[in-house]
Order: sequence, then structure tokens, then C-alpha cells
Amino acid sequence: MKLAEALILRADSQKRIEQLRQRLVRSAKVQEGETPPEQPQETFSTVNVAELQTQMDQLSRQCRELDTRIQESNWNTELMD
Repeated sequence: MKLAEALILRADSQKRIEQLRQRLVRSAKVQEGETPPEQPQETFSTVNVAELQTQMDQLSRQCRELDTRIQESNWNTELMD
């Protein structure tokens, strides 16, 4: 693994952790009488969340790999004088 790829993976992991933290905060802090945006006790879903998460993870990985190849080309390409 190249350093640039590792840095991209770390940034992606940090972004996912922050997104999860925000979801938790939105669901944990609710005014009295209001309902949280996500109901953990509800098991019925109109979409397959696990399947969508898997697809999103695959697409994110493909984007990271493409970005890594672009960055590698960038570092290996010399400008003409």
C-alpha cells in the first residue's frame, strides 16, 4: 500500500466515523414530545439498508482506488519545458 492510499483510507474512515457520530447525536438529543430521526426499535424498513451500505462501501472503495491512480499519475508525470 502506498502512503497516499493509506492517507485516503484514513480520511475515509474518519469521515465515516464522524457521520456515525452525527447520526448518534441526532438520535440521542431530542426535545420532549418529539421523535428521534431514527427509531432503533422499529425493524420495518422500506429499503434494504445493509445492501445499500454495501453498495456505498464498494463505490467508495472504487472512488478511492481511482483517486489513488490519479494521484500516482500526477506524481509520476513531468511537465514539459
